[in-house]
Amino acid sequence: MAVATTITIPTLTDLIQGRLANIDSQFYKSGRVDIERIQDGSSISAFVNFTGLQSQTNYQVYIVARSYYGEYTNIVNMSLLTAPMSDGVNVIIPTYGQIDVDDLIEALSIVIPLDQDRIIFNGAEIYPLETVDIFNPVIGTQINEYRITIAPDPYDNSPTPMQIAQELFTQAKQIHLASLVPEFYRQGNMRIVPVERVSARFMTTPSVAGIGYYTLRIGVELIEAGRLYAVAIEKSLAVGFIKPTSYQISNGLLANNTRLDERYVRKLITDDEGNGVLVFDELKDFTEYNIYIVAGNNVPYEPADLMTDDEVVKLEARTLKNPSKYFIS
Repeated sequence: MAVATTITIPTLTDLIQGRLANIDSQFYKSGRVDIERIQDGSSISAFVNFTGLQSQTNYQVYIVARSYYGEYTNIVNMSLLTAPMSDGVNVIIPTYGQIDVDDLIEALSIVIPLDQDRIIFNGAEIYPLETVDIFNPVIGTQINEYRITIAPDPYDNSPTPMQIAQELFTQAKQIHLASLVPEFYRQGNMRIVPVERVSARFMTTPSVAGIGYYTLRIGVELIEAGRLYAVAIEKSLAVGFIKPTSYQISNGLLANNTRLDERYVRKLITDDEGNGVLVFDELKDFTEYNIYIVAGNNVPYEPADLMTDDEVVKLEARTLKNPSKYFIS
């Protein structure tokens, strides 16, 4: 069993049943190998394959073996860090004039094929077609170049976004795309452009910008535009003093992988200058909170490239006491 945390420790029963009580199955995976024949005195080696793990995530792997007679070994555990997912890529697709972006995305999902969630419109530019070919029927036409991002799959790195994008340059795929999108300009400068990836960094340390009866406002400033993630945890909870990982914060989890109520989870894309204000506005009055904050870069898809666990910022704050709740007439 591979578990995306170092806090939750499975019991022998958990391992046998391949589950963890009270933990979302998204955050652990089970594997099993059955060996039917064992020769006396022989050594048996087996590989357990875990699929569907999250990329660039720390896992604890717990292993137990059962003998032919039904006896179990002690639980052995080890740590592993999954590899980062491949970069997304931009494909610049030229067309005659403007087209409906949703139609283009649907057509691409059929041609590649790929889930539409991984095909993201990321802007368009217009320029006049310049040519001296008097037989070209599109002289004087405005050409639109649509920037389409092929996002990576954090659970499966094969094929990569680059490999998927390169398929669009085969003759068969281009003919197929043109049949679905008649405006597709096959003679245009269709090309692949890398997605810009800049590591997220705080310009200044995040700080509490405002406190109300039920509200906390956290001001954050990054070096440049990016994504902000934060969780607010009551200090009365024992687990509130255990710092979650970057991955857990971005997914709204406590350090033991228990999911927080959405009132205590905030996500935000900063403005173009990297500024943002995280607002928790459904908290309890007169309550102390630990707030854990992390940032990711502004790639046009999730998950973003997060800061390391060591860069997680912790703030402490207490909401104001609402006098109307305690007024005795």
